[in-house]
This record gives sequence, C-alpha cells and structure tokens, in this order.
Amino acid sequence: MGVSTMSLIGSPLIRNSKAIEPLDSGKPPSDAEKKEMDRLKEELKRQNMPESKIETQGKIVIWKWPEDARPADLFQGDEVGDAAHLDLGKIQMFFFTLILVLTYAAALSQSFMNPPAFIHELPPVSGGMVGLLGISHAGFLMNSAVPHSVSR
Repeated sequence: MGVSTMSLIGSPLIRNSKAIEPLDSGKPPSDAEKKEMDRLKEELKRQNMPESKIETQGKIVIWKWPEDARPADLFQGDEVGDAAHLDLGKIQMFFFTLILVLTYAAALSQSFMNPPAFIHELPPVSGGMVGLLGISHAGFLMNSAVPHSVSR
C-alpha cells in the first residue's frame, strides 16, 4: 500500500509544479514554446482531437471538458512536449502492475481450487513482487519529474 500511496501523492505534486512553472517567469511565450504548442496541436489533430478541446496550465495539457478525455490519455504524456505521444513511464507501470495482479490472481485461484478445510489467510505477497512494484512506481515518478517541454 505504501508504494501506491507514494505514487498517489507524488504524481500530483510533480504535475502541479509543472502546471505553475512558467507562470512565475512573467515572460511571453518564446518562439520555441510557440513552435512546440503548434506541433502539439497538429499532432493531436491527426489523432482526431481538435485544438479547440485543449488548454494548457503551465506546461501541462488539459482537456476543456471531461467528455474529451480518451482511454489513450492513460498512456500519453501530460506536458506540451509529449502529450501526443506514448509515455514510457506510464506504459511500464501499467504492464508491471498488470503482471503483478495476474500473478497474485493465479496464486489466489490456486488456493481456492485446493482449499484446506478453512481458508484462514490470503496468499502472501512476496518481497520480489513488492520490490518490482516499487521499482515500477519509482520509474514512473522519475519519468514524470523529467521535463518533456521547452523550458523558459
């Protein structure tokens, strides 16, 4: 539970710091930032996402309405520089979590298929599983902390 809680708390903290980052400078967007935003809008248009549906908060891309969210958003970046592309950190965390859930489900089904007279406890979670989950979440958080957009 501690590993998931770390990601639950750490991810929004990282996002919020990126959402307010450019607002502190007070400068107008640079040519590189304008070019990056234009590239993002063009790439999202190719994915059938009209530019009228997106906004930015600092370096973070947000959808104007919840209805605009797509399942692909679970696996794409959050920043202007990578919002139209797959995010390796999100993909690896999803697959490692899926593998661990399926592994535990198999252990659970094994214990229900060959039960003793009474089931007193669930199968234990191995240290290797906890370590893999920790590494996966740490990789996700480190990837989230790295800037993926042009800096001011």
